[in-house]
This record gives sequence, C-alpha cells and structure tokens, in this order.
Amino acid sequence: MADGILLTDVQPNIEFRETGALFKTLIDTPALKVVMINLKKGQRVDWHRANVQISVFVERGVIQFGVREDGAEETHRMLPGMSITLKANLDHNLSAEQDSVVLVYKTPNPQSLLRLE
Repeated sequence: MADGILLTDVQPNIEFRETGALFKTLIDTPALKVVMINLKKGQRVDWHRANVQISVFVERGVIQFGVREDGAEETHRMLPGMSITLKANLDHNLSAEQDSVVLVYKTPNPQSLLRLE
C-alpha cells in the first residue's frame, strides 16, 4: 500500500448491542478521527459536545439529530446519505428511529490538540 493512504471498510464493523450505542474508531490520525456509532431502534446518545468541528454522516437507518446553542434547540431528521457539520463546542445528541449506522468525522483529531498543550 502506498504511504498516505488509509482504506477502511465499514461493513465488517456493523454490529448492534442491546444495551446501548456501540462506538468503534475506524480511523485515528492526527488530522482526522472517524468514529462509527451503531444504534438499535430507540437507542440514543445524550447531549454532549466535541472540542473540534464534526461532520455526521448517516450510512444506514434514520436518526433524529438535535443541536442546541444559546438555549435554542432544533432537531433534524436524517436519512441515509445525509450529513450535518457542526462547529466545535456545539451541544448535540442523536436518537435512532430505526437500526442505524452513523459515521462521525472529527477534524482535527481531538487527541492532536492534547499533544499541542
């Protein structure tokens, strides 16, 4: 394989558990972290925030994606193929209407910020 190329296959990493969302790191470089979140219907990820910009892509299923800023909340119904990008430190949550697979792209990798401190 050539230097500087990362090839990732999402399909073998798709599995669900009954007790809550399953998080799997697919790519972990200083410039990018990609995390796959697998949720069964009805499961959720509670309000939280990332200290870097994130893009969220729905690979499979349907989710409700909530965003909260300055006390105002909005929810987006996201279908396969849809994505949303958030600035750093913006509160967000998600819940699955169906069994769902979501990819979260964090740029830069939050761990790279810790290395700079």
